[in-house]
Amino acid sequence: MMRVSARRRGRASARQCRHVTSGDGVTEGRSPYHGRRAVLATMHRKEEAIAPALMSALGLLVEPTAGLDTDQLGTFSGEIPRSGTMLEVAVRKARLGMSVMGLPLGLASEGTFGPR
Repeated sequence: MMRVSARRRGRASARQCRHVTSGDGVTEGRSPYHGRRAVLATMHRKEEAIAPALMSALGLLVEPTAGLDTDQLGTFSGEIPRSGTMLEVAVRKARLGMSVMGLPLGLASEGTFGPR
């Protein structure tokens, strides 16, 4: 999931996006991520929002990193300064999660969300 090219710019090709969903929304084999596992480097339960969408759209099984302190890479409050751009830190988080979990696919965000 570390591909940044066309997807990052919002212009994914038809081949990248092509998948078929069943009536329950689960991808049936067309996605290159169908049935694969990816780690989501987070300690703030973002997997609760992200995992169902990626399972439904791509058939990707998203697992959080248990016990990984992603705040070591910086906090929004500034208590721990972020070293690098948001993209650089997100990539470091994803790679750290991949290393910890031993998975070839990693996801991370350098953002916050919640009720407003």
